[in-house]
Amino acid sequence: MSLRQTFISFAVAALSTAAFPAGAAPSAEAQRSFCMFESFKVTTVGSLYTTEHQGRGADVSRFAGARVFLPAQPGLTPEWIQANLARHIAEGKAVQAPSCPLDVAGATATVTSAGTGFWIEITAKNNDGAKEILARALALVR
Repeated sequence: MSLRQTFISFAVAALSTAAFPAGAAPSAEAQRSFCMFESFKVTTVGSLYTTEHQGRGADVSRFAGARVFLPAQPGLTPEWIQANLARHIAEGKAVQAPSCPLDVAGATATVTSAGTGFWIEITAKNNDGAKEILARALALVR
């Protein structure tokens, strides 16, 4: 490796570690950029209810979170969205955006294709988490 390449490598490494010094919290602007939904236009949000089987034929409907609709865009696929949702949730444990529905503790997300776009279902295991997911998701369309 030449001296020039070595210098460039060290400069890039120094700049990348200087972005967030150890122990420093990212700015509010940086936190907003961590929400995957910031780069998409969310057009519709609704409540999500799931049906759970309670045994002996008894099914119970439970409030679980939110359904978010993303209109189709060139190159956007359900597989790509699902992979990015999984990455966001995994990385969100380190830096959470207070306005992102994916950053509610215990949130999970699934994607389904819906003709002119994609439905993303974001769920929580408890009622408080589901309420927080819905509140944050509703703020995406305002």
